Amino acid sequence: MDVSVKIDSLSFGGSGVGRISGKVIFVPYSAPGDDIKVRITKDAKGFAEGDIVEFISASPLREEPPCPLHSICGGCQWLHIPYKEQLKAKEEIFKGTLRRIGKMDPSIVLPAQPSPLELNYRSRVQFKVLENKIGFYKRESHELVEIAECPLAHPLINLVLKGLRDIWPPSPSSIARVDINVSPSDDNGIVSIYLSERSNFDFNRFFRTLNRSVPEITGLIVHIGKEEKISGSSYLFSQEGVFRFRASEGSFSQVNYQQNLNMKDYILSLADLKGDETVLELYSGGGNFTIPIAGRAGKVIGIEVGKSSISDALENARINNIKNAIFIQATAEKGLKEIQNSKFKTQNFDLVLIDPPRDGCSKEVTEGIVSFKPKKIIYVSCNPSTLARDLGRFQTMGYAARSSRPFDMFPQTYHIESVTELVLF
Repeated sequence: MDVSVKIDSLSFGGSGVGRISGKVIFVPYSAPGDDIKVRITKDAKGFAEGDIVEFISASPLREEPPCPLHSICGGCQWLHIPYKEQLKAKEEIFKGTLRRIGKMDPSIVLPAQPSPLELNYRSRVQFKVLENKIGFYKRESHELVEIAECPLAHPLINLVLKGLRDIWPPSPSSIARVDINVSPSDDNGIVSIYLSERSNFDFNRFFRTLNRSVPEITGLIVHIGKEEKISGSSYLFSQEGVFRFRASEGSFSQVNYQQNLNMKDYILSLADLKGDETVLELYSGGGNFTIPIAGRAGKVIGIEVGKSSISDALENARINNIKNAIFIQATAEKGLKEIQNSKFKTQNFDLVLIDPPRDGCSKEVTEGIVSFKPKKIIYVSCNPSTLARDLGRFQTMGYAARSSRPFDMFPQTYHIESVTELVLF
């Protein structure tokens, strides 16, 4: 069934939002101000979904996307919307989520920090492989769209992608995925290939050929189940201000290099460290925040479950001559218990920094944090919904959100990163 819809706003998830007969309808790749005919693809009790069939009149906000595969590839939801309008939408979505789920006063939300780069900002991209083609899946499908280059990817990634195509294995049926990671500061990268089954293909020779074509590629890692075969280097280095960081192939790192620097500076300004504080960081990764905080605090304890991330954190402390950072490999829940049952039991933390995955913090983690009675909590989030839930929990335990600032880590998409400051009241 086709219906006429006027799009009023954008939603978390990327779709435009309109109404039909009082029911909310979500329409991918639409823009506020679009007057469109929509084919209903889902008609649920409280909402509907549909695809654009025809433009009655296009929104004046709409612009030509710089990618011929926009709306075909499932990667960019907002490439057709001017960047300043994307930022406005993210602020409104963020405010609404905090108000609706966390019962937070939206006045605590500060203006969104724009990304220094609107395009070519991604330093890590995962490509799917199917039937000798490299690309991305179409939206909500496993049908592959072949990609020549991606407008969000760092230029070196697109160069590597071209180099891969030129020497692609003649029998890649066992290759399921290719990841390309680059260091914007050092201008080099590594390629990871994931196989669905064992192969006799000579990947060492493949790496040498790729390296001759693209000298910036310094390593190739082939994954077969839990096994790894490494040619060249398995990690990258990046220079971030006065600090140098190593990131192993399997450890987490932010994909937007410049915006990550902005976020670090902002967190340090919120922390307002004097040099004698004791800081606890949960989900500390490879020390992205831990290392610069340790440079200004008295002592830092980082808790991280990932083995490769812990290895990177220890190495990053060593190469930056950081001697006041301790790292514990454990889940956040187990790490908190370990600290509570150790020599740190009676020690209150001045600051707790948390950067959880999309699921946010468990109730056990929020209660564990509060048990230390920190003067301040800084919460880095990649999911407004779980952030709002957790802020509500912290509020019932005596902590008020003083400010919350969205950071646009992912331009052209609906994803929202943020930094929230909580203080004891």
